[in-house]
Amino acid sequence: MSDTTAAVCATASDHEWVERLQRGDANAFTRVFDAYQRRILAFLVRLCGRRHTAEDLAQETWLKFAKSARSLHEDTRLAPFLFTIARNSFLSHRRWAVLDVSRLVTFGLERLHAATTEDTPELKHERKSTLAQLESALREVPLASREV
Repeated sequence: MSDTTAAVCATASDHEWVERLQRGDANAFTRVFDAYQRRILAFLVRLCGRRHTAEDLAQETWLKFAKSARSLHEDTRLAPFLFTIARNSFLSHRRWAVLDVSRLVTFGLERLHAATTEDTPELKHERKSTLAQLESALREVPLASREV
């Protein structure tokens, strides 16, 4: 964040920025972006552990923020609002990642099964082992997320 941006954000209250965002002031969005972009990205990098994934999630965060800017409540505090969007984007990404692994395993087993005309003991063992690994991984996911 530049010194100018920091100074502008330090002098303007969230109420003023929200008011400008509600009016569709593109300059206000740019100022908020400049003020928070590095913090949001750093937060997502810590959550993800992968910079390229964090960059994608940060972009998603800013798109969601842009879409909701005109409908912000006047008492919205920008930092908590932005970090909540970022966190929810990460959680959604994680849920989809678990589902993708599940689909890959299931699809792989279906292809493996279709390629063979008979169930060999090795194939049955491999299938059971793969499903046990998947179920073990899913047990690590919080219950509320597993429900999805």
